[in-house]
Amino acid sequence: MAKQKKTYWTNREEEAIVEYQKTQSSELYKTIIEPAFKELIKNIFFTYNFNKVLKDHELTQHEVLIFLFEKMNNFDASKGHKSFSYFGTVAKRWMLQQRSRIIKNIYVDEDDESRLLNDASVKMYSTNENDVNNLENLKIIIEKLQLCVKKISLEDDDKKVFEIIISILNNYNTMDIYNKKQLYVLIREATDLPARKITNSLNKIKVVYKQLKEEEIYA
Repeated sequence: MAKQKKTYWTNREEEAIVEYQKTQSSELYKTIIEPAFKELIKNIFFTYNFNKVLKDHELTQHEVLIFLFEKMNNFDASKGHKSFSYFGTVAKRWMLQQRSRIIKNIYVDEDDESRLLNDASVKMYSTNENDVNNLENLKIIIEKLQLCVKKISLEDDDKKVFEIIISILNNYNTMDIYNKKQLYVLIREATDLPARKITNSLNKIKVVYKQLKEEEIYA
């Protein structure tokens, strides 16, 4: 008799989502929600053949986990919906968007029709005269950012993330970072922090960023 496959999303997971929205419990997320998210992502990734285009399951899982975590408080159980359906739809749409983006940026090498190449636009790396002026503004931004951060409470993990952000700003012209995915990967590799903690730390830093904008630092 074949062994019955274990169901990974039950009322336990449904209740955990609602409870997490109330308590923001890290332990609840780590022990119940994150494992369910990972299994959900895995099933969608292979069931809908996203693996044929996205290729890297581990990287995709990491990125979708971040995205689902950011959407945690958007789910509304009071409307009678199931969190399994909601987060499944969110994860699938993310993968669809990524697949569409990749397919549109792929072309056939005219010299060898069997080869598919990524179209890395030179626009991504182009510079203009404004960059020179912005360099001085960036230095001011970094100084102001460091001063503002001292005014808010940061835990050790937050400080690790903040130090990486400052390092990136100081060396932006030598680093090919042009999207959120690359930023997360770099921070994860440098701090060894899980996506959930990185997201929380970045949210705190966003508070400082908002304060800087209100003070018209970027004007």
